[in-house]
Amino acid sequence: MTSVQSKENTKQFISDEGKIPSSEKCAIKHEDLKSILLNLLTKSSVYAVAQLVTSSGCGRKLLWFLVLLVGVMGCSYEVYRFLTLYFQYPVVITLEVKNNWKLDFPAVTVCNLNRYEKK
Repeated sequence: MTSVQSKENTKQFISDEGKIPSSEKCAIKHEDLKSILLNLLTKSSVYAVAQLVTSSGCGRKLLWFLVLLVGVMGCSYEVYRFLTLYFQYPVVITLEVKNNWKLDFPAVTVCNLNRYEKK
């Protein structure tokens, strides 16, 4: 497409007042947002999200959706358990002081591996 054709196509969308009609703005924003969101999800560090977006078959998409759903539910459950335990403020301290003034030392035997010579 040449620059002249591009300018002509752009002029078609612009009304007499020099503004893009609102329906065209919405369509342009929607397509732009869709491509940005697709790019973001494709490059996601959450592996299941990237696979969900890039998978071609319906079965694979369903499988990755279930994997993602189970992961999110498991994480949510663990966070819930942690927070409920945290806000209960359980404090358990067992302190036992034992003074043992007399220490029993173990018997120590030193074995010399050098032979004793009788001279």
